[in-house]
Amino acid sequence: MNKDNVWWTRKCWIKAEERLLKHARYSDFFMFWYSLWGVASSIIFIGEKQPEIISKVFVCFSVFVFGFSLFSSLGRFRERANNFKAGYIELQRIYMILNSKKKSKSERMDDENFKNYTKVLDSCENHTSLDFLRAKVDVYQNSVEKSSLTIIPCGKDFFIYYFLIFWDFFLPVFLFVFPVLNLIFFMNYYD
Repeated sequence: MNKDNVWWTRKCWIKAEERLLKHARYSDFFMFWYSLWGVASSIIFIGEKQPEIISKVFVCFSVFVFGFSLFSSLGRFRERANNFKAGYIELQRIYMILNSKKKSKSERMDDENFKNYTKVLDSCENHTSLDFLRAKVDVYQNSVEKSSLTIIPCGKDFFIYYFLIFWDFFLPVFLFVFPVLNLIFFMNYYD
């Protein structure tokens, strides 16, 4: 292991923390949004004349909201993000120690720093391959001297990176608009 491993792990863990905090924000917002639309839809469809399908749709919707709330609470997104943050702060400390030492020919870690590095790695889950991909492309795009990088993204990495940006925009928009479109459909279809 060398200081490059520490640096890349730190960059990946920063991306993992960003991903988990984004999931936490989205899950909180969409729990509120879907609960609000469930209440609003229930109020709109109160009445004597109600098709049987409406009650079935509301049962399915309630199960969906219940499942989403379980997924959201069991995901522990903020807690996991805090673990990554504590980890990448510690990785930065190890990297600074390694960077301040005179460069040896092998640039390998001594036993003490290796133990600290493995202790930090064991302190929380590992990042995903998509976190690594995002770190790779972000570092490449923000580097002035691209030739000094030890890991260079390939064309497939850029494609996946930009697809993820599109997906990160499209999915929340779809989830935001879906209950509105659903309500409009049922109001027009059963009017």
